[in-house]
Formats: sequence, structure tokens, C-alpha cells
Amino acid sequence: ITGEAEFNEVFLTGVRIPDSHRLGPVGEGWKVAQTTLMNERVSIGGSRIPREGGMIGPVAKTWRERPELRTPDTHQRLLTLWVEAEVARLTGERLRQQLVAGQPGPEGSGMKLAFAR
Repeated sequence: ITGEAEFNEVFLTGVRIPDSHRLGPVGEGWKVAQTTLMNERVSIGGSRIPREGGMIGPVAKTWRERPELRTPDTHQRLLTLWVEAEVARLTGERLRQQLVAGQPGPEGSGMKLAFAR
């Protein structure tokens, strides 16, 4: 539909389900799917997270306040976590800006995968 590489289409033909399991009117499945995806993307990346916000904040605070925990291995692991948190934060910011501009992209799905790790 969009011609973009990240777009995927799945066609389910001849599928029958009971009315009690159907979401939305008959023939409006694509509209339901699009609405679901857009809401998913908004909920994942719709709010701003400050630097050292989210889960990395308490970890960084503990690092600063507990020097006895500072070992080279712990330092490396903390830096890896911080980089991952920053990538997620900045990707969320990009997604938020795209949504405001009415141009949602695939970042919301990517963030779901990242947070599932």
C-alpha cells in the first residue's frame, strides 16, 4: 500500500469466526487493525522520557551513591544498559514527533521488540 520496505500485508481469505469474537463491523477488519496499530504506537512512544528517566534512572542513581559497587564489569554492564535506554528514549522521541506530524512509522513496533528483551 505505501510502497515502503517496512510495510507488510497479510490476507486471510475464507476465515470464519463467531460474531461474538468479531471486532467491529463485517468488512471493516482493516480499519480495526489500523486503529489497533496506531494506538499501540501512540502508547509506546507517545510520551517523553527524560534522560536517565525510566528504568535506567534508579540504576544510575545507585551507581553514583554506592561506590563500593563500582567494578569494571559492573561499569561495562551499566554503560550497555544506558546506551540501550538512550536508544529507546531517542527512538520514542522520534516516534512522538512523527505522530504529531501525522506520519507514524515502524518505530513503535521496533520499540515493542526492544522492550520485550
